[in-house]
Amino acid sequence: MTEELKYTQADMDKAMASKAKEYDTKYAAEIEKLKAENETAIEQAKKEAKADGMKAGEERAKMTATEKAKAEYQDKLDEFNQKQEEFKSQQEEFEKQNALIATRKLLQDKKLPDSFANMLSSTDEETRKKNVEEFAKSYQSGIDKAVAEKTKGAGTPQAGGAPIDTTHITAEEFGKMNYDQQMTLYQQDADLYHKLKGEL
Repeated sequence: MTEELKYTQADMDKAMASKAKEYDTKYAAEIEKLKAENETAIEQAKKEAKADGMKAGEERAKMTATEKAKAEYQDKLDEFNQKQEEFKSQQEEFEKQNALIATRKLLQDKKLPDSFANMLSSTDEETRKKNVEEFAKSYQSGIDKAVAEKTKGAGTPQAGGAPIDTTHITAEEFGKMNYDQQMTLYQQDADLYHKLKGEL
């Protein structure tokens, strides 16, 4: 009859502890290696994530700053162009007004109506003078023809034309006469009329 082996709780605990120690000894190094690799991987992942995050953040910040700078530059450029156009327009208007004043002065110097200034004005000085000169010739020619037609066949002033004292008329006084007065003078003394007109 075989003797039955009996194990106490202490024997079982001892055996389990021995087996656990065996496993611990056998796999301890591998476990430590795996733990180290895992921790390294975790740290590396954290670093990479941080680097990627910083890089992405920097790129976004840089992109936003660039876009903002570009927009601000475009705004300033548009504002500059607008002010330049306004200045150019004001300068052109100023030159036109000066030219108009100069044209009126030329007409007044020639005893011509300055109401024609707008039609004859030019910002180019030579063109302005030429326009006034040509207008003066045409205007005076028109007056001469009108006077000749109106006085044709008449030796004395027509009714309504007050006689003019032709004794001491100067070229300056003749230049200040209006159309009717000049016509009256022509009727009274055509030779004097042409003489005074030539002295203007």
